[in-house]
Amino acid sequence: MADPKPVKFKEAIDFFTGKVNLSTNSWTDLWKEQHSRAFVIAGASKEALLTDFKKAVTKALDQGTTLAEFRSDFDRIVAAHGWEYNGGAGWRSRVIYQTNLRMARAAGRWAQIEKTKKRRPYIRYTAIKDDRTRPEHKAWDNTVLPVDDTFWETHAPPNGWNCRCKLQSLSERDLKRYGLEVSNKAPAIKIEDRQVNTPAGKVSRPTPEGIDTGFDYNVGQAAWGRRLSDQARAAYKTAPGKNWEPLGGKNYSDYDRPLNVPVDKPVAKTVKGAKTNDEMIAATKRILGGKDDVVFTLKDGTSLHINVESLATHINKSRAPFVPFIREVLENPYEIWIAFEREKGTGKIALRKRILKVIDIPKQGQMVFIANAANGQFEDWTFMPVRNMNRLNKERYGKLLYGRGENGPGTK
Repeated sequence: MADPKPVKFKEAIDFFTGKVNLSTNSWTDLWKEQHSRAFVIAGASKEALLTDFKKAVTKALDQGTTLAEFRSDFDRIVAAHGWEYNGGAGWRSRVIYQTNLRMARAAGRWAQIEKTKKRRPYIRYTAIKDDRTRPEHKAWDNTVLPVDDTFWETHAPPNGWNCRCKLQSLSERDLKRYGLEVSNKAPAIKIEDRQVNTPAGKVSRPTPEGIDTGFDYNVGQAAWGRRLSDQARAAYKTAPGKNWEPLGGKNYSDYDRPLNVPVDKPVAKTVKGAKTNDEMIAATKRILGGKDDVVFTLKDGTSLHINVESLATHINKSRAPFVPFIREVLENPYEIWIAFEREKGTGKIALRKRILKVIDIPKQGQMVFIANAANGQFEDWTFMPVRNMNRLNKERYGKLLYGRGENGPGTK
């Protein structure tokens, strides 16, 4: 009789494969929720190296690869790329394997908890009580609180390196069966200052006692966000670009770029407006090459997918004359920026791109174009007359992925 195939943890796999590769020097180059959207390995800067490691971790999630098997992948990848890393091979491979798998499974578990919380409205903290378990984690064992309790915003496991604690969702019937009661209140949270090495030097990071620095966030909430009502979610879908804010705030002053963006002459021409949605779809499809789905290769080397019907449906018909300029904004932008952003209301974290360009359109004048994208998908775009560059400069935050001209990556 053949051994049964392991059940795949779809939510965990979806979480991990949705991450974007980012080069880093140190684990602290990113902080807390940012790790939910980016795949990083400290000291790994090459895209090909990160891609191979991501494939190896994905295989472990998808096929149940053991640590011993992953170590074989680790040795092969290191040899192929000539990667020099800190620490021993055994320690480094274990950290990459265990941390990524545990965070992915925690994110997947939270997605299940949110999905079933009407039937199973409580969460139980469970710790493995042996000599390797932190005293605080032992003390939190059997804590039972509602799913929406703020305690889970900072104390959803894993709560540190090698933490083996888990969450269990419970119904009223489960409470009776296990002889449990909902805790009168959440465990007390004592905050202590920790000194952490970052690219900017040592900084103080307030952290709850019993949690390793950088683990005091809920990876599932960062990845999926809190559930909105159907009505609220529908409203968010109509204007995705308006519902995001930079994680940690904007900083417009440190990008070392000319404040005045050059104005390009147009390649395309404006077209007639559309009267119906069908006309809008047909015109957009014709302008973008006659296909239902279009893939652009951006100047930063990544691909951007556009579903023509979705794009056309969300464009106000009065904007139809300007659809031809989408192509040249994407094919020859002035800059491409990427930043971690938080969705207002849900708390979901995403890595979102902004593609910027200024075009001098006959009879219209100079227009600022801003296209937004996330996870390789075109989200939305906006444009407006240039009165000054302040509006455009407010979009120049995060990391510059491509910049035409002086001081920009990818320039000649």
